[in-house]
Amino acid sequence: MCNISTLTTPSLKQTQTSTFVYGSGKRKSKEQRHYEHLTTFCQKLQEYIQKIEICGPNRNSYSKTDNSATFMRIKTDYMGNDQLLPAYNVQIGVADEYIAVVDVNHYRSDMDCFVPLMEHFKQTYGFYPKYPVADAGYGSYNNYIFCEQNGIDEQGVMRCPNDKAFHFLYTTGTKRG
Repeated sequence: MCNISTLTTPSLKQTQTSTFVYGSGKRKSKEQRHYEHLTTFCQKLQEYIQKIEICGPNRNSYSKTDNSATFMRIKTDYMGNDQLLPAYNVQIGVADEYIAVVDVNHYRSDMDCFVPLMEHFKQTYGFYPKYPVADAGYGSYNNYIFCEQNGIDEQGVMRCPNDKAFHFLYTTGTKRG
């Protein structure tokens, strides 16, 4: 670890032949130039370490104005043009047309938000939902393993209110003109 306080000792500032000089019209010695480069490198290293600690292990970007926000691609206008803006990923779990649980994350994709949302649901209600309905953005190996380990139906079959399953029978072709 680089420590600037160890570099500012008087023994380093004074070499055998010369002392460090500052100001215009004075030439710096080779040792002084190396010392100044080393101090700037140490300052940059400490700055980078601080930024890595703010960012954390689960993401690779953060906003300078809001450290907990992550940069995400956001659609901003009617033409579909998008920008990279600091944002949060908000997940809402709905049961019987009522909002059951809300979770706010800094993860970029929905795939990473499924497990925290299910854990929040269990913390609130004491059990996992038996048949969560989600789109393909939540489908990942880790999410299927989580469902399997916690008794959640991972088959993705839509269910009727009287607990009968809809099954996919066939597809029909479309006419193109």
